Amino acid sequence: RDSSGRIIGARYNHRLPNPKVWTYFGANGSMYNADMAPLSIYTVSKNYNGNKLSIAKLNRQNGSISWTTEKTPAIKTNILPVDIKHDSINRYFITGGVIADSSISGIKTSYFYFTVDSLGNTIKDVVKTGYGLSETKINAVNVFQNGTHAYGGVISTNEWGIAGFYNSDCFVNNLIPTVSINTPAINICSGSSVTFTASATNEGSSPVYQWQVNGNNVGINANFFTTSTLNNNDQVKVMLTSNANCIQVTSATSNIITVTVSTQGSSVSIAGITNVNQGQNTVITATPLNGGSTPTYQWQDSTNTHTWQNIVGATGNTITYTPALTGNKIRCAMTGNGICSTPGSVLSNALTFTVNSVTAINPVQAVDYGIIYYPNPASGFLIIDSLKLSDKWETLKIISIDGKHQHMSINIRNQRKIRVDVAHLADGLYAAILYRYQKDAVYLKFMKLQ
Repeated sequence: RDSSGRIIGARYNHRLPNPKVWTYFGANGSMYNADMAPLSIYTVSKNYNGNKLSIAKLNRQNGSISWTTEKTPAIKTNILPVDIKHDSINRYFITGGVIADSSISGIKTSYFYFTVDSLGNTIKDVVKTGYGLSETKINAVNVFQNGTHAYGGVISTNEWGIAGFYNSDCFVNNLIPTVSINTPAINICSGSSVTFTASATNEGSSPVYQWQVNGNNVGINANFFTTSTLNNNDQVKVMLTSNANCIQVTSATSNIITVTVSTQGSSVSIAGITNVNQGQNTVITATPLNGGSTPTYQWQDSTNTHTWQNIVGATGNTITYTPALTGNKIRCAMTGNGICSTPGSVLSNALTFTVNSVTAINPVQAVDYGIIYYPNPASGFLIIDSLKLSDKWETLKIISIDGKHQHMSINIRNQRKIRVDVAHLADGLYAAILYRYQKDAVYLKFMKLQ
């Protein structure tokens, strides 16, 4: 204000001898207030009669007036700006306040809301009269980061009182609604209840949520969806319809969550060759169902010498097993670690072996592989010669000719000639069996004599 109390606009440069650069007293009356833009100053003035409002745009550097625009409600009115704002996003200038009309008995008030652009063109001119003689006015105007204008105040609703109001204008539709969904677990058991929750932005005051499973509408209009009927690989999403102001589009679709549903409970089955020759091994494999990522295994057998018991060290999903007699059995106990695994261990099916003795089969002859052995009969040592490394022989076993007893087992990998000590054997007929992995064995019959 100057010395006479008038509101003025001025620019000072204290580096100059005379620091005042320019002064502005308002357009055709007294200045009410001003707000700055990056390169300009917007001022609001009213004339001395109080019935005309002037908005002027000034150059901040030299104070020159770019333009002036006026709002003149009526002769017998008094207009009073209450609040002003510059909108740097849309480059608009807004003012709002009260208009008092004295043309009627008493004074009837209205609120006004007036917006101009950077060239002085009127963008919005709103005047609303209250009921009766009570006070009606705008108390505040505001500009939000998205370019929305808001104004609020009081309006008389009847002869007895007033009510608050709030309105907004959107000049830039630059908002986009978004929605995403999440759930605590995407790996569940069949029949388990699972809840999906939606998180939305720019959804408005009354958004609409439409949940879908595999493209089919499900659920209710809510930001969550709970179900216990999902199947494996079902896909869940939600579609949002927004009622917010200043949005470019009204709808949005969430991410898709694919659910893995496993059958409740675990099991294990085993399979392999069960018809073998005496002394021949076979590989048995366990196949888990709902065993989890790292199930544990314990193989068990039941033989002519014991009932079911654990096989020491047999804890993988496969086992190389040599049944001794027909009727020997094997099974596997599995403990799963999956979310749907059965607590504790479950037992597989049992396999029963048929073991053929050497005399009951037509054995592969050693001569077929160029193998020779001597002496026969043997007393102290049995020599097996001319083994080929390309045949990849692994094990030599000596068994009784009736196949009931195994007397020794020797590792013969990478050997061309074997010297077997048979001095400790009782006199009689024996079979020397040479094994290759998962291939036919070769049988050599010999006699032991002192």
